[in-house]
Amino acid sequence: MLLVVGVCVALSDVCAFCVGTLVGGPRLAPRVSPNKTVAGAAGNVLGAYLGLAIMAGIAPPEWPVAITLALPVVIAVASIWGDLLESLVKRAFAVKDAGTLVPGFGGILDRIDSLLLAMPLAYLALRLAG
Repeated sequence: MLLVVGVCVALSDVCAFCVGTLVGGPRLAPRVSPNKTVAGAAGNVLGAYLGLAIMAGIAPPEWPVAITLALPVVIAVASIWGDLLESLVKRAFAVKDAGTLVPGFGGILDRIDSLLLAMPLAYLALRLAG
């Protein structure tokens, strides 16, 4: 489950960036994170589904179809929330990057912000599904 969710989160972040950069359009939350777009959010969902499709071979076969269809949406929404939450924290402390350990990528927190919410929410969704 951890690997499946991790791949879904990684691809949702990558697809959000790529689609948002290529398509542009209306801003998702301009006061919090001015570079995030609605198109990027759609790319985020697409990436989460792509991640699950890639990992389908190792996903537990007992997962119901409903959870297989809903889990990428849960992951994508949690991923966006995590990213926006981290942006709020950075704004509160008036910093551009959350650290310098990973140069060019905004720090470790920027790499895991989506996972911080996606992992527990995905686990909760799977538990609720039975």
